[in-house]
Amino acid sequence: TTLIKGFARAGQVDHAMHVYEQMRTGRSVPPDLITFSILIKANCDSCRLEAALQLLEAMLDLKLRPDEVIFNNLLGGCVKESKAGLAKRLYEDMVAAGIQPSNATFSILIRLYAQCKLLDEAVEMLRREPAAQGISPEPRLFIQLVLCCLRERQGRRAVEVYTLLLEHCSPTVAAHRNILGMCVKLNMLDTGAEILGLASKANGRVDACDAQQLLETAQRKRRALCVEACMAAMGQLHIPTESTGRCR
Repeated sequence: TTLIKGFARAGQVDHAMHVYEQMRTGRSVPPDLITFSILIKANCDSCRLEAALQLLEAMLDLKLRPDEVIFNNLLGGCVKESKAGLAKRLYEDMVAAGIQPSNATFSILIRLYAQCKLLDEAVEMLRREPAAQGISPEPRLFIQLVLCCLRERQGRRAVEVYTLLLEHCSPTVAAHRNILGMCVKLNMLDTGAEILGLASKANGRVDACDAQQLLETAQRKRRALCVEACMAAMGQLHIPTESTGRCR
């Protein structure tokens, strides 16, 4: 196993697999869970997903039970090859085997669904699966998905996910900076104003500079309704609508 780990770290996956084959045929030192975990990750990292899946089958044949890390690596391999269907089946197998997913698992799935333009499924997964598996979803998952929706210009979905975030926690100043900054960058000012409005109703933590940047951009682009919505939200958050100069 030590030799396999060394080859894997060096990116010499073929050499690592050769040692594994010797272990399988020699029968003196059979591969264990750690061996399979290293090899599966190495193959997934090298875009050799089929080989990784064969390793999964081999470890099951040896009555070894894969853990969350192994499934997460396989899901990561699906991201590299944009295989959403396979990822869904692996996730189902994971849950059926009684292996509890983690926030890392859900983050990988969000990345995959976003990459495959399956944002509806990403939203539904985040809405349903953590609770179904007894996991408390971390705020970063919602923020990750909000940003994914924004990058795909899906403002309605971004607002929907932000609303889910509010149901779980009060977003941090940094979270609002990332979200509102992305709205400004992508010229999704109406979405930014709506999110700012929701934050104001929840008495959220928003830095004055981030709100003012959104407002000033809307003013510069002559988006009257957006300007009005921003000013109303900033008033509720007790943020001055006139720039103080400290944000420059």
